[in-house]
Amino acid sequence: MNLNQYPQAIAQASTFVNDLESQINSLRQQIYEIEGRVDSQIAGGEFKNDLQRKAARFDLLQARSEYQDAIADLDQLKDAKAKAITKLELLRNGYSVAKIEARAAIVAQLAGLESREIVGL
Repeated sequence: MNLNQYPQAIAQASTFVNDLESQINSLRQQIYEIEGRVDSQIAGGEFKNDLQRKAARFDLLQARSEYQDAIADLDQLKDAKAKAITKLELLRNGYSVAKIEARAAIVAQLAGLESREIVGL
């Protein structure tokens, strides 16, 4: 990749990470809403203690396919985000290396010019 292509690639990778984060937040909100409805349902129940309420909450959440699907989707998005962040960091590091290599090439050229001047060419 050429040095001038890195900023665009980094911007695209960063935008992709941000889009994944937005999707993750949206899924989390859906999960919280489902949990809230289940908690409301449990609050109206006749449970004797906190342990029974927790068990009922667990059972009700496990029975909801939309909840299970949202949890699975959330896990996939988290994995995708982790991979996207790795790609973004790789691009950033590649850009840093490319800049260093370009500077080294310039220094080598300048050193070559100076040695020619010393010799008198």
